[in-house]
Amino acid sequence: METRYGVLVAGGLCRLGADGRTWLTDLAEELGVGITTVRKRLALLVANEDLELRCEVAQPLCGWPISTSIWAQAHLDDRDALTRLLAAVPEIRACIGLAGGTANLLISVWLRSLPDIRGLESRLTSALPQLKVLDQAVSLRFVKRMGRILDPAGRSVSTVPMDIWSDPS
Repeated sequence: METRYGVLVAGGLCRLGADGRTWLTDLAEELGVGITTVRKRLALLVANEDLELRCEVAQPLCGWPISTSIWAQAHLDDRDALTRLLAAVPEIRACIGLAGGTANLLISVWLRSLPDIRGLESRLTSALPQLKVLDQAVSLRFVKRMGRILDPAGRSVSTVPMDIWSDPS
């Protein structure tokens, strides 16, 4: 991907990860390329779905303070139908396919209260008879999310660079 998008990937995306509101002119100057180059490369990353824009909210302040992970098993005969059904559930923040174990789905949800967990589980298994909930865990508090260190209210107070392009050694 480095050659496809040039210098933007290594330095620019890490910079945007730290501050997504960085001006393109500042980014171009830091990378030593023209603003048109930065604009085109960002547009290409987004168009090719190699870059997804995301805006997080302070979970404890948004009315959905309970974060739960659900490990489930689903027969994936019709993956599109399953995806459509799960995408329609407002509490679901992410659904990730898993390999190598009994569970083949990890579903991350935000809820308004602890008792809502049972109701959501019931709704999911009623709407999706092929889904079997295997386990779940409630996270009491996140101290870091998507490269952001969070205060007790869930607001970003600093960043930890997420440089997935560098050699880990």
